[in-house]
Amino acid sequence: MPSYHYQVRSAAGELQVGTLASDNVATAAAVLRNQGFRVLNVSPVATSAANSGGLLQKLGELNSGRPKQRHVLDFTPRSMALPIRQITPASRRSFWA
Repeated sequence: MPSYHYQVRSAAGELQVGTLASDNVATAAAVLRNQGFRVLNVSPVATSAANSGGLLQKLGELNSGRPKQRHVLDFTPRSMALPIRQITPASRRSFWA
């Protein structure tokens, strides 16, 4: 059964938060209203890939295939992206001489 985070206000005006297991959002809100709370927010608990056992599968999907040239250039510092002719041995000799 899925879990839901909720925010409610009690009859005394206190803000309360918690987690509730329910079939769906509407049922979770109805349960909280039946307990005398004013429901402010009910949202599903996000399940992480580590908890669902799909972390390795997700990493495999992200790492499949070769990177495109555009992606490599996006992560390459501009100082390393100099044209080859600027770092030829002839230019090094004139630079250090």
